[in-house]
Amino acid sequence: MKKTVIATTALLAVTLFSTVAPAVHAADITKETKGDVSFIENTTNPGGALDLVKAPSVDFGDHMISGSTEKYDLTTVDSIQVDDNRGSNVGWKLQASNTQFTGTKALDGAKLTFTNDKATNGNDPKYAAVPEAEVALDGSGQVVKVMNAIDGTGMGVNTLPVTKATLEVPGATAKLKEKYTSVITWTLSDTPL
Repeated sequence: MKKTVIATTALLAVTLFSTVAPAVHAADITKETKGDVSFIENTTNPGGALDLVKAPSVDFGDHMISGSTEKYDLTTVDSIQVDDNRGSNVGWKLQASNTQFTGTKALDGAKLTFTNDKATNGNDPKYAAVPEAEVALDGSGQVVKVMNAIDGTGMGVNTLPVTKATLEVPGATAKLKEKYTSVITWTLSDTPL
């Protein structure tokens, strides 16, 4: 009987202490850390952080001399691409001008027109620059607007598909059997119109 009382007392003591003892929890531990980022100037484009990556050259090929006004169309034309990696998001403008088509003599009155689609922006369509539907260059050197990115737009990669280029040559203009060339100047400025 003595053995039974001791075993029962030991079992009772173990049961009593395990149910009565309060649970102990460690206090929450917090630690603060940091997340940092630094930006440096983008040097991936040869033209700098704001760069005219590409613009079209056009070759209308060979055509027979004509005494009538003629239009020569190209439907395969390179697109225009402007990259803005300055990080300031202040906008920009793209303009163009050209010289007269010249050989031995100038093609007086010849007009070069680029027909454009909608511009796209690699970030989001709402950041796309606004293009002119047509850019008409008359050979006088007068600068005309091609595309404009107002403040808060035009950042990142901007592409303007050129859907057609047209050269119109008046019938009354003298044309010799030779090649005529015009220099197209594309000017990208860091301030919008």
